[in-house]
Amino acid sequence: MATPLFTIITPCYNAERYLHDTVDSILKQKVTNWELLLIDDGSVDNTPAICDDYASKDHRIRSIHQKNGGVGRARNHGLDEARGEWVLFIDADDWFTDDAFEIYREAIANSFADRLIFNRYNYKEGKISAPVQLSPQRLVRKGEEKKYFLIDMLFPYYDRMKNGVVTGGIRGVNCSLYRKSLIDKYHIRFEEDVKIAEDAMFNYDVMCHAHEVEMQNKMVGYYRINETSVMHRFTPDIDDINNKTIQGFNKRLSFLLESDYEFRIAWTGLVAECVFRALKLKYLNSSNDNPRNLREQEFKRWYYQELVQKGLDADLIKWLPTGKRQMMNYLAKENVGGFFDSLYLNDISESKEEDLAKVAIVVPIYKVPEKLLRQCIESCINQTLKEIEIILVDDGSPDNCGKICDEFATIDNRIKVIHKTNGGLAAARNTGQDAVTAESMMFLDGDDYLEAECCAHCYKILKEKNVELVMFDQKMEYDNSTKICYSMKDNPQGLLLNQYEDENGLYFCDKECKKLQVRVLNFNGRIAMAFQKLILTDFIRKNNIRHVDELRQGMEGFVFNIQLYNYVNRVYYLPEPYYHYIYNTQSITHKPSEMNYNLCVKCLEWINDYIDKCENKDRLKRELLYRALFLIVNAAISCFFSPLLDIKFRSRKEKLKEYLARPLLNLAMSNGNRERLDSQRKIVLWLIDHHVWSLLYFLGCMRKRQLDKR
Repeated sequence: MATPLFTIITPCYNAERYLHDTVDSILKQKVTNWELLLIDDGSVDNTPAICDDYASKDHRIRSIHQKNGGVGRARNHGLDEARGEWVLFIDADDWFTDDAFEIYREAIANSFADRLIFNRYNYKEGKISAPVQLSPQRLVRKGEEKKYFLIDMLFPYYDRMKNGVVTGGIRGVNCSLYRKSLIDKYHIRFEEDVKIAEDAMFNYDVMCHAHEVEMQNKMVGYYRINETSVMHRFTPDIDDINNKTIQGFNKRLSFLLESDYEFRIAWTGLVAECVFRALKLKYLNSSNDNPRNLREQEFKRWYYQELVQKGLDADLIKWLPTGKRQMMNYLAKENVGGFFDSLYLNDISESKEEDLAKVAIVVPIYKVPEKLLRQCIESCINQTLKEIEIILVDDGSPDNCGKICDEFATIDNRIKVIHKTNGGLAAARNTGQDAVTAESMMFLDGDDYLEAECCAHCYKILKEKNVELVMFDQKMEYDNSTKICYSMKDNPQGLLLNQYEDENGLYFCDKECKKLQVRVLNFNGRIAMAFQKLILTDFIRKNNIRHVDELRQGMEGFVFNIQLYNYVNRVYYLPEPYYHYIYNTQSITHKPSEMNYNLCVKCLEWINDYIDKCENKDRLKRELLYRALFLIVNAAISCFFSPLLDIKFRSRKEKLKEYLARPLLNLAMSNGNRERLDSQRKIVLWLIDHHVWSLLYFLGCMRKRQLDKR
C-alpha cells in the first residue's frame, strides 16, 4: 500500500454535532493522497457510529475506538497508527478550507522545515471572524533563532515585543504540519495527564529537535470557539490543571530558568496566564458558591507554591501586557487580601486575556532636567486615552532620571521602565520600540510633553481614516516666547503636493507619500523628526523601520523617516499642535558639539546610500545635496564659529576645512542648488568659499544673541 502524504488525526469525543463538517471538509480536498484516523475517545453519543460509517465508505478513513482517556491519549493513539510522511491534527468541531491540502503540498515541496505553521479563521456563533494575527507573511527559524518559537510556547507576547513577530495560534497543533520521521525518531508524544497546554508542550518538544521551523500566513482552517470547553467554564479543579501545566514546562526548561533571562521572562508570562486562568475560572467566577474567605485561603495555598513564585520578579513582570502586569504587580506585593477586596464582587469570566494597549509612548531619557522629565511623564499619564502603555528608556543616565522613572512606575501600572547602558538616542528609541505591545506607537523626547488629547484624537483618526501614519504639529517653547509650527500649512519651494482635504486635515496616498519622502530632506519640510507621529506598530515591524544605533543622534530622525516614507501608502495630517517642543539649552541638539555635527554627516551619508534603492532616487539625491548645504551653514555658525565653542580662532578654520573635506559635503558645496537658498545662507556659503573667517565668527555671535532673546 502506497505511503500517504498526510495522516490526519482527529480525536472525537461526543462529537456527533460537528464531526460531519470536519470529515466532509477533508473529502472535498483536491489532494487525495491522505489517510484520516478518527479516534473515538469512548464517546457515549452517536460519534462511534459516525466514525464507522465514514470508514466503511472510504478506504482512506480508519475508525479507531478506545476507552475515554482525553485528547492527549487519543492523539498519541493516532501517532502510533499513523503511516503518512506528514502528520496533521484537527479537532472534531473544526474544519479545513477547500484549498488547505494544496497549500500544504506546495509548502512541503518548497521547505526544509520539520514543522510548518499556518493560519486560521475563528468561528463563533455562526460568524467567521477576521484571521488570527500572524506576522510576517513568512518566517523561517533555525539554529539559535528557534529559541523564540520555543519561548512562544510559554509567552508569545515576548516575541511580539522583542522581534515584532506575531505568532497567532502557534501554541496549538491544529493548522500545523509535522514531519513524521522526526516524531518517530525522538518518540515525541503528548502529555496525557495535562489538560491545558499539552499541545504547546508537544510543539516545544518537536521544535527542540527540528532542523528548522517555518511559519506562513496562509489560511488553512476554521477554529470553532467552544464556550463549554475547559478554557471557558467554571472549573473547580483548575489548580491541579494549572499545576500540571507549570510542572510540565518546568521539567523541560528548569535549567534554562537559571541561565537565560528571556526564558525567565517567558516563565513569568506562563505563570501570569495561570494566575489569570485561576481567577477567571474559579476564584472570581460567579458560579463559585464558596464564601470569600475560603476562596482567598485556597488561592493563597496555590499562589505561594515555589514554581509560581519563580515568576514574580518585578524586572520580569514589566514585560507582561498591561492588564496582567497590573494584576501581577499587585499580587507580587503580597497583597492577596487587598486584591480580593478590590475584585471580589466582579466576575472577570468575560475579561480578555490579551489586554493590548491602543497607543504606546516611547520616551528615551538621558540627563533630562528633573522638572522637564516630570512634566513629560505626567503629560503621558494624563492622556485622555487610558488604554496606553508608557515605555521609559533610561539610557544609562548618570543622574536621578532612572530613579524618577522607577518612582512613576510604582504609581501607574501602564509605565514600563527599561534601564540600559548608554548607547545614544537612536539605540534608546530602538530599545523602546522593541518593547511596544500596543497597536500603535509614537516617540516623545524626555524634555518635551504632549497635550492631553493627543493620543485619543490621533488614534481615532488612525482608525477612522484607515491610515498607517498620523502626523500632527508642534509648539516650540522658548524661555521668553512660543511659536506654533505647522508642518503642512505651507509648501516649501519645489514640494507642491496633491492631497485630499476634509474637515479634520489632509490625506495623502500612494505617490503623494513619495513626495513626502522628498519633503523629509527639505529644511522647511518639518516632517523629519521621529516624534509628532502616531504609527501602526505592525507596519513599522513588517517593514523593519528602525533607527540606526551607530548614528546616535544629530539627524537620526531623518534616517528613520526616509525609511518610513519609502514604505507608507496612507498618511493623514492633523493640523493640531499636540507636541510641545521645549528649547532646552542643555539638550544635545543645541550645544556646539563637533561630534554631533559629524554624526549629522554620517546620517546624510547613510541616507545617500539608502536612497539608491528608492524609486525616486534622482529627486532624492538632489534634495539631499540641498539639505547638506543647510547642514554646512549651521555647522559653521552654530558650531565651529560659535562663541560657545572654546577653541582658538585658528583651530576653528582648520576644523571647518576638515569638516568640508567629507566627500558628500564637498559635493554639496560644488553641486548643491544654492539658488533655492535664502540670502542669509547664500552669504554664509560665500564667506566660506572666500575664507572670510572673521565675519563667520561675527555671525556666530549674532546667532547666539538671537537664541538668547528667545
